Amino acid sequence: MQEVNSTYREIFDSGDYISEAYVVINGVTYQQSKLYSMCTRKKLFKEKKPMFGNAIAGEIEISMEDPEREIPRGASIKPYFRLRSGNKVSPWYQKGEFFINTREADDETGRLEIYGYDALRKAERDYPSSTLSWTASSPNAYTVVKEIVAHMFGVSYSTVNGRPTNYIEQDTITKLQAATHIIGFPAQYTMREVLESIATMYGGNFIMSDTGKLSLVGFVDMLEETFYLITENGRRITFGGTRILLRA
Repeated sequence: MQEVNSTYREIFDSGDYISEAYVVINGVTYQQSKLYSMCTRKKLFKEKKPMFGNAIAGEIEISMEDPEREIPRGASIKPYFRLRSGNKVSPWYQKGEFFINTREADDETGRLEIYGYDALRKAERDYPSSTLSWTASSPNAYTVVKEIVAHMFGVSYSTVNGRPTNYIEQDTITKLQAATHIIGFPAQYTMREVLESIATMYGGNFIMSDTGKLSLVGFVDMLEETFYLITENGRRITFGGTRILLRA
């Protein structure tokens, strides 16, 4: 979960603000004036009810002016946003890292439509039959996660093992190291299914964080704020000025 500063909270709580955005695609920045629309979606749960054992890829859709330069398939997409209320603005916050799956240009309108997924989509492949952890008879969950992350990001296991916080959130590393669950050989399973199994062991769900790292979110990690009643847009619902808490 991304930390935001007091200015962001103050603007958000006021309910009187606009959102501003820009996006970095393949290392090139496109300001809001070039964007018609941009939407990101991330889900912890497959269904509407709370559950654990999920590893769902995030998605992004962008409609923008067709740039003159070529944007290749698989290129990195990093969206950023901030809140503005009058002259008061929050810092910019990254909202994930995605990779282009499809892009379609419309010559008549001059628009480019882009659709992409985050790195969890790259786990939709069979778990490699020959990997480092299986040289040992009983690999632990943290070792297996590092191997999967290496395949997701297209780097070596030694790269991930040497600098795991470049690819995995620190609190997730701490959780995986705290309990040494042993993983059976995942024959005929995808890497995402293996992540789902590990998430179940730890009572949580895997998701890609706003900085593009693998994150294990447990039920106990959910902030107290999660249990306040809000609208679909995240606005507070109050009764006589008092917020409504769904969990005591």
